[in-house]
Amino acid sequence: MTSKNLFFKLIWQDFKKRIWCPIIIFIVFLLSMEVPLLNSLDYMKRYPSNYSYDMKHYIANEFFSPDMNVIILFMTGIVAAVCAFSGYAYLHSRKQLDTFHSMPVKREVLFFARYLSGIFMFIIPFTLHILFCLFISLSNSAFSRHGLVNAIGFLGIQIVCFLLIYSLCIFVICLTGNMIISILGGCVLVGYSTILSAIKEALYETFFHTYVSSYGEQLWAFSPIGMLIKLYSKSYEYREQNIGFSYRSIIPYSCVILIAILVFTVISVLVYRKRATEAAGKPIAFGITEPFIKSIVVLPVSVLCGFFIRAMADSESFGWFVFGVIFGFLVFSLVMEVIFRLDIRCALYHWKQMIFNGVCLALIILIFKNDVLGYNTYVPKEQELDGCAVSINGLMTIYLEERTARNGYSYYDGTRYRFEHMNIIDNPSAMELARKAASDGLTMIEYDYYEGIEDTPEYQEILEQEENYRMVTFQFTKKNGNNIYRQYYIDISDEDTLSLLADIFDDPEYKLGAFPILTNGWKKEYSGIECISNDFRGEVLLSPERQARLLEAYQSDIKKLTLDDVMHVAPLGNIDFRLKGYSRYEYGGREEGYKIYPDFTATITLLKEYGFDFTDTLSENQVKKIIIEKYYDELTEDGNGQEMAVMVDTKFDDFIELEYTDQENIREILPNLVNHETLSGIYGWLTTINTDEDVTVYFDKNGVEMSNNYCFYTNEKPDFIESVFKEKLEEMIEERSSKE
Repeated sequence: MTSKNLFFKLIWQDFKKRIWCPIIIFIVFLLSMEVPLLNSLDYMKRYPSNYSYDMKHYIANEFFSPDMNVIILFMTGIVAAVCAFSGYAYLHSRKQLDTFHSMPVKREVLFFARYLSGIFMFIIPFTLHILFCLFISLSNSAFSRHGLVNAIGFLGIQIVCFLLIYSLCIFVICLTGNMIISILGGCVLVGYSTILSAIKEALYETFFHTYVSSYGEQLWAFSPIGMLIKLYSKSYEYREQNIGFSYRSIIPYSCVILIAILVFTVISVLVYRKRATEAAGKPIAFGITEPFIKSIVVLPVSVLCGFFIRAMADSESFGWFVFGVIFGFLVFSLVMEVIFRLDIRCALYHWKQMIFNGVCLALIILIFKNDVLGYNTYVPKEQELDGCAVSINGLMTIYLEERTARNGYSYYDGTRYRFEHMNIIDNPSAMELARKAASDGLTMIEYDYYEGIEDTPEYQEILEQEENYRMVTFQFTKKNGNNIYRQYYIDISDEDTLSLLADIFDDPEYKLGAFPILTNGWKKEYSGIECISNDFRGEVLLSPERQARLLEAYQSDIKKLTLDDVMHVAPLGNIDFRLKGYSRYEYGGREEGYKIYPDFTATITLLKEYGFDFTDTLSENQVKKIIIEKYYDELTEDGNGQEMAVMVDTKFDDFIELEYTDQENIREILPNLVNHETLSGIYGWLTTINTDEDVTVYFDKNGVEMSNNYCFYTNEKPDFIESVFKEKLEEMIEERSSKE
């Protein structure tokens, strides 16, 4: 009984001694909770039309949700650090340690008395604020049972966040003997796993051309910031799919954080017990850990410095990266030594360890630079896989927009959709293409741009070499449940590569996973479609019966589509589906980019029955005028002294504009035009178009003047246009020469 009384007495004494701490905490959360809440409720009363929800929903699902109160989370982290450092600061004072350790009390009792005292300093004022906020909601008729449940969940999650940072800071204090070193160490360890993840991402993106950053393997989150980001990301994913928010979605990962808190606390107790009184005032309490601490700080910071210097130099050069790494290594190695010795004269005191760390750093850079571990060439064996998914980038791109509870609308990435819905099993071409692409090792060459680089033979050679490069992204699903992601550049001018790609595109499993309309179309209800043909656009309303017939027709047509068709046949147009519940002009709720090809006879016939004819074209009588523009880079001279114009995509200094209103000319031009809008998603693949000129056609439709933007079919441009361009170009060159 005496020991229990002593324990609680120690807690009470520490609480009274640090009474300033809970008072400051109370004021901080008053300003960050009640004040913003009252302001928000008052604004909602005055301007209710600005909100799509009422005050009850705001209290329950916005104010008491974790991701809407990041500021409060930040305050909680600061408060946790203050409670930890103020509670255990005596470990850095030899005089105070002598006093505490001379007491007839076990060290564990002293430790946990301070530990619990610091927790109460946070929990008591924070709980009061939660109660005050609930009272405010009750007085404003905004109280609900769901709001009460989420308030309790909010309190619980903030306590978990507090304990996570609090226990780690205590561990750092026990490990060090100097307050400045403790603060620096706390700043490093709180976000250490996040820093390592960022470095890993940068290294992979820089040295591994097959790395897919959007689906990169994340490092284990063992530090507070990484854990909290993961916790809040799970909360965000849940809110994207649900109108209301429930803390049940993050309970599983909260349990993981509780285990981490327990581990940090147990380690802190063990370190506290073994910590010598003489460690007070020293930079580190356990000298044996000094080399390890130096290494885990200097190595990642040096790599970060390399990326920083390269970014400052605005260059992709590997040399700048190496210079930055060496510079960072030397500076931080010396600084760390000075910090641990507290004497600048001891900067080279442990030169052997400095050499060891330098060798380790060089090995890391060499391993990544030369891909020693074979990351770029690795392709899983087929017997290890349950299947794979393939996303052919830029080919038949589908755009999905969906309404979400959190921020209105969300764009659903087409590659992510394919990875979630595609599983190719019995097509050997998929794995053969992956192995071939990994073996070829094609990459887009990076270079530092400078004025006039377009005129160099090296640059022209690069452009010619990369003209037929296309990116293909793979997801390999292993039997153990893990996914491996790789992206490769393939050369579609290579017949074997193109044949393998065609086999994949023609695979029913590929199309089922690549086109949402083939699988999810039956699960949704569409109100209509927007039809965009080569010359016209219109809307077709859909009833359930019409939708069923259209889906059946389109699915039968698209299953017959081949890669050869996509590359050599221009589509007649697009159809964009609109989900029921969305107005025609409302953003979101759309599935866009479904092509209509000339062979889609079932779909074309059905849509004509519904009121839109994809075979309908402009006549010369409807067209008012056609304007053709061609842009040129600087006019230069070739090696023979003959003036020439070089087309590039990055800079235009001169252009020629032609205008045609004569019906005979219009009649010759119209059949050779392809609408730009119908080519979205296949520009880089269609070989039968020429984008050198921009063609604008102004025409009359039902008494309204309209216009469309076109380009020419390759080799289908009327000869008289090219001759006029040539004449105009010669005039432009002659005029330029006379001025000079």
